[in-house]
Amino acid sequence: MQTRIYFGLGLLFLFLVGGLYAAGATERICTPISEQLEQACDYAFAGQIDTAGDLTRQANTQWEKHWHQLAIVADHSPMDEIDGLFAQANMYARMGSATDLSATCARISKLVDAIAEAHSLTWWNLI
Repeated sequence: MQTRIYFGLGLLFLFLVGGLYAAGATERICTPISEQLEQACDYAFAGQIDTAGDLTRQANTQWEKHWHQLAIVADHSPMDEIDGLFAQANMYARMGSATDLSATCARISKLVDAIAEAHSLTWWNLI
């Protein structure tokens, strides 16, 4: 009986540590991507489409690099939407459509932020 209690407590502890690690890793991955996309949004809005396109491609590269790590803990629906929006953003950059690129980068940035927030240690996520 006592062995089962210790096993259960150990298992709960492992889940706690795993959850804390996942929260930190998600934040560490998503924050730089979101910041790059916000910068790309600002550059595109200012008409500097080449710089905005470069920042968008860099953010897309980072997103693809960490996609599998995020997929372990995150819901796949917003991740799939982000993938599609990156494809759109890259096409807008090629076409030179600054307003569309700016709006798409802003949308991707908010979705990436939402993924990080959904896995952060806050009271509303614990309820």
